[in-house]
Amino acid sequence: STVLSLSMTGCPKALVDRIPPEDAASFSDSAMASVFADLFEKDQEKITVSDLASIECFEIMTYSETNTVTIALEGYLDCIEQDSDDYEQYVKTVDITGKVFSNYDDFKYLTGLRQFSAIYTSFPNYDFLSECKELEKFSTSANYECHDYSILASLPNLKSVSITEGSIDDLSFFSEMPGITELSLDQMI
Repeated sequence: STVLSLSMTGCPKALVDRIPPEDAASFSDSAMASVFADLFEKDQEKITVSDLASIECFEIMTYSETNTVTIALEGYLDCIEQDSDDYEQYVKTVDITGKVFSNYDDFKYLTGLRQFSAIYTSFPNYDFLSECKELEKFSTSANYECHDYSILASLPNLKSVSITEGSIDDLSFFSEMPGITELSLDQMI
């Protein structure tokens, strides 16, 4: 009788699916990781830094029964600028009802972010945008918790700021933002 012994230490498919360590995203908030997994339609362990850097626009809305995160991927803004109807292929929305975010530190991966919008949120500040150096447009509406928007002065490409239904304790940081071409402060308390 002959005994055959076979040992495999790896599976070729597993090697194909492996993410290089330098491109692996390590999430600090499991709810945010879950949202990105839904948006990219893949397991959160397979989401890469490159995936997250491809997000051009991020909108979060928490209003009554409408609780969503919408992203637009790289190429979206070019479609809009060219007045193309193909923009929908770049847009994805997920329902975030019931999700509680402990922090927004994972925004450090959104290095390609050009537009940010928050509607009916209660962020105490927007410091989590500090690594989003490509940000051109910032918009928030109905956030009564934040009174300090000075982080916006550290975003070198910011051209448009719109804050509606909120308050700002100190406006002096706007003097440090010579690149602003659009500024809207509406219904401030």
